[in-house]
Amino acid sequence: MITILFFFSVVLETKMYVCGQNYNIKSINQTPSYVTPETNISITIEVYYSENISYIRLFFCQLSPDFICDTKPILMEQNENVFSENYYITQESGSTIGYHFIVYYTNGTNILLPNSVDFLGLDNIIQPTADSYYIKIDINEPTTEKTPVYLFTSLFSLFIIPIVRKKLI
Repeated sequence: MITILFFFSVVLETKMYVCGQNYNIKSINQTPSYVTPETNISITIEVYYSENISYIRLFFCQLSPDFICDTKPILMEQNENVFSENYYITQESGSTIGYHFIVYYTNGTNILLPNSVDFLGLDNIIQPTADSYYIKIDINEPTTEKTPVYLFTSLFSLFIIPIVRKKLI
């Protein structure tokens, strides 16, 4: 019986260690995926065990055309196992921004992610300097597609307003 409990205890510790190896990060999401100037993006980091994390700080930098990191770290809001924050895009289209984050654990340790050891399963990681890695976001041209709402508004302005105006006169 003692041998079984010892084996069971070792297996549980191994699972916790494996969770520690992947830094307790379950998923990272960004919306919208098509980013244009003067829009808000939302970054969401879902974790496995929120009780192991004190907080997460998010850092944004412009990666190109010039590497500029002049923004202050952003403390992400926590809602159970989800940390999230919005960021307003001020950069022009054609430029690239990126973000990385530091996870602060309840045991007093922290880790900067992504890093040279773990890209978190993402393929949009860029290394602008020798010792920093960022999740890359391209700033695109705004689309100029007209939606049916614009078409309806235009038709309303052209036809309905003159008809109502004639009836009032």
